[in-house]
Amino acid sequence: ISFSPGAKYLATAATDNRICIWEIASRKLRSRYHGSSYALCFAWVPEGEGHLLCGMLDGYVVSLTFTPRTIRAQGLVIHTSAVEAIAVLGSRVASGSRRELRVWDWRADVTLKIGRWSLHRELEEPPIGYQEEVSIAHLHWIAAARLIRLVVVYVEHGVRVFDARTWKCLQDRQDVKPIARADVSVDDGRLAIANPLSGFGIYSLRSGDLIRAFGHEVGHKRATPVKFIESGKAIVGGTTVGEVNIWDIET
Repeated sequence: ISFSPGAKYLATAATDNRICIWEIASRKLRSRYHGSSYALCFAWVPEGEGHLLCGMLDGYVVSLTFTPRTIRAQGLVIHTSAVEAIAVLGSRVASGSRRELRVWDWRADVTLKIGRWSLHRELEEPPIGYQEEVSIAHLHWIAAARLIRLVVVYVEHGVRVFDARTWKCLQDRQDVKPIARADVSVDDGRLAIANPLSGFGIYSLRSGDLIRAFGHEVGHKRATPVKFIESGKAIVGGTTVGEVNIWDIET
């Protein structure tokens, strides 16, 4: 699931290959798209409330543009396997699929729907063995002053932060794993991770230090969601035992 930038819409995806756009105020279904595979990740285009990029299981990115009465979709293959994570910052799109971590120059074009895409950079892999599996849990752009960074969260290979000008790796935290899901606070200062073995951890994106840790009953070792709420002062996290918990980070 993903909320639009102004929290007007909620996008949901399921394994039946459907993507639904819900209007939050009315709680009504506004648009629906049925794809050739199901969506694994979403990225809303910041300008406006009616444009969504969807990373799909079959390696496509699908651009959905919609109004209360219409929905248009156009797809483009950007990876050889499932698009696990996607993030948008202006004319740049970062996408991840297993060992592939790519940055694209992208320009929306109403005549082409999907827009114009060109590969800007293919980023280095984390230190891994040849046969080792790689999976990306989350991507996030941080734009602060003149420094733009890309945060890459791997399932089994920690957290890496890249300088978006030189593409050098500024941070490489291999001790933070495994990671099932992740989220970044609205001030871009904190990273929340869901550890399928123990619970949730809050880390500083500036220093990499652990700020708080929250344990809960794990149940089955599966991916559980985590999201910052209350302007980053709390997190909400799911479990595999039928509970949703909210933690106050400050206290």
